[in-house]
This record gives sequence, C-alpha cells and structure tokens, in this order.
Amino acid sequence: MSLPGRADVALSDLIVPYRFDIVIRRNMIARMIEAADASDEQLVEAAADTSYDIWFEEIEVARFRPGLRHDDGARRSALLQRIHGLQSLIRSMQNSGDELTQRLVLDWHFWSAESESGVTGAYSVAPADGCHRIAYLLHAGRATLTGSDLRLRACPGSTILDNTARLLRSGRVKPAAVAGKFADIHSGFRAVMSGESSDDARAPEFREWINRQLEGGVCPS
Repeated sequence: MSLPGRADVALSDLIVPYRFDIVIRRNMIARMIEAADASDEQLVEAAADTSYDIWFEEIEVARFRPGLRHDDGARRSALLQRIHGLQSLIRSMQNSGDELTQRLVLDWHFWSAESESGVTGAYSVAPADGCHRIAYLLHAGRATLTGSDLRLRACPGSTILDNTARLLRSGRVKPAAVAGKFADIHSGFRAVMSGESSDDARAPEFREWINRQLEGGVCPS
C-alpha cells in the first residue's frame, strides 16, 4: 500500500542516526559537481576520497550484489556504472532547478518501530528509494521534504535499516566522523552527544542508539 505524503519531513530526521550512507552520497555528489569533467579514473579516486566506494561495497554489494565481493574487476566496473548513473541524476536535478520530478518513497513503520540494530521507538519514517536524490537535496541546502514530494509505503512490523551501524561494523568508517557529521545535521543529536538537556522528541532514541554503539566500542563518549 502506498499513500501520498501528508506532512513535511525534515531531511535531518531521515538521515540521523541510521543513514550515514546518505551523508557519504552527499559528499560524493559535491565532489562530482566540483569536477564535472572528471575522467573515470578521477571518479574512482573521488569515490575513495569520499568513502563512496565503502558505501558501495559494504551496503550495495553486501546486501544486493554479493557476487561482486570477490571479483575486483567486476566490482570496479559496477562502481563506475553506479557513478555514471549518479552523473545523470545530477544533470537531471540541475536541469529541474534542484526540484524533484517524481515523488520519493518513504517506508512508514506505523506500528512500534524498531531499527535492525535494536533501537526501540525509532523514527517511524525511513527512506525506501531515491536516497541519491535525498543526498542531492541535502547538498543543495534543502531542509525538508513536503507532502507533495513524498509517497508513504506501509511497512507494519518490519525493522528499520541501520546502514550507519553496518558501516561502523565494517571498521572502514570512523566513529568520530559519523558523530561529527550527525551533530552538524541534527541539533537534537548534537545535544545528546554533548550531554546537554534536550526537548527534542527523538532524544531518547538518539541516546539509545549512541549507547548501543558505545557498547560496541564504535562511538566516542
């Protein structure tokens, strides 16, 4: 079941704390816009510099294309194909004046929401598709998605992806970088990280997520 969105959704709430991969994609988009005429070799280097290659290997390949795990040549070709697709998306968004031309789909966990990393009471709306477009909008300075930008896909009983935890478990993403970027993006998360009092409704959720990652030794205290 898919329903039109009825209220604005803050980009920060879609990203923090479960979707650091969208921050990585935002960084890659920024690099590609700066170097619009980059060669394929330069694009692969940019992917390494921005951790886009880590997202590709630890999330996309691991979840959806495991056959590429042990084939370096095929994995590099697939990464380049993904980057070329991102080039097309950037051009499309620029041509539309940084506006969406089709609705983004968000998963709506309208019963008791739990993340796959075990956080209970998680934010009930999560990106389903269009994550590169969300990353582009973040780069472009958008703060919210309006109801007309969205469709909600009902997902009762399913857990919310925690790609941040997956990236941290890989050991290839620095916990301090995650904490710092999230603090920049979401004021409520920043308050919890710094030990300040917060009236943000998500403060207990952020605190539980941070505590779970601390237990695993992957976030700074």
